[in-house]
Amino acid sequence: MLTVAGFLILAVVAVAAGVLTVGAVRGAGSATHLVVYGSLAPGEPNHHLVAGLGGEWRPCVITGTVENHNGYRIFRWARDGARIDAQMLISQELPRNWSRLDEFEGSDYRRVVIPAEVRGRQVLANVYTDARNVRTGSEIRS
Repeated sequence: MLTVAGFLILAVVAVAAGVLTVGAVRGAGSATHLVVYGSLAPGEPNHHLVAGLGGEWRPCVITGTVENHNGYRIFRWARDGARIDAQMLISQELPRNWSRLDEFEGSDYRRVVIPAEVRGRQVLANVYTDARNVRTGSEIRS
């Protein structure tokens, strides 16, 4: 079983090798993984933006904080933050839709790759986070 430390070492190696790139992430499977915690989640008002992408929804856990900003929830990742229940969409259609989703999220949000726990294992996934964050080094990429 891969420990969190081992997982983070692999992520750093992937970054150093140029596997993770700005925009859609290639490698590590994260290009097809999106964590949602607010309006894009099933049953929420903007779910229609991802509902047609097909794929599979799985419950997941991310760590950090969620606050309200302009009437919407906004997430900030922190390795030692609170455990937050979320949903992960795993879809082969995500890479073809990142630019559309990025445009929808707008300037208040930034898409980054973070570790998420799914069925007891750590995976890399995209998530929309607070664009006002000063880069802390906590995200795997900016």
